[in-house]
Amino acid sequence: MDPLVFCTICGVASSAAGYMLGCALYGVVWQWMNKDLAQKMKEREADFFQRLESHRTDAFSKFEDDFYGESIKTLSDYRQWVRQMQRKKREEEKYGKTLVQNKENETS
Repeated sequence: MDPLVFCTICGVASSAAGYMLGCALYGVVWQWMNKDLAQKMKEREADFFQRLESHRTDAFSKFEDDFYGESIKTLSDYRQWVRQMQRKKREEEKYGKTLVQNKENETS
């Protein structure tokens, strides 16, 4: 193997390993140095996920629908997501069974 190719491969591999190790260590060191802030962030995240769970509907939805809330970036995005889930719950109550349940009943 050509020494230049070998050095290039080693350089790319070491930079990738350093990037991954650096990101992992940065997270650990940051949490260690900012214990109070890290704990508050974990509490807020747990509260946010609990709120998502409480507003999420079990109605059948298209793949495009944001069931897990991945598109929520701001408070207005969250409010829009909640309104969308409430609309789906109303439709589910209005029309009774979901499409998934109807399909299961047809096959059995």
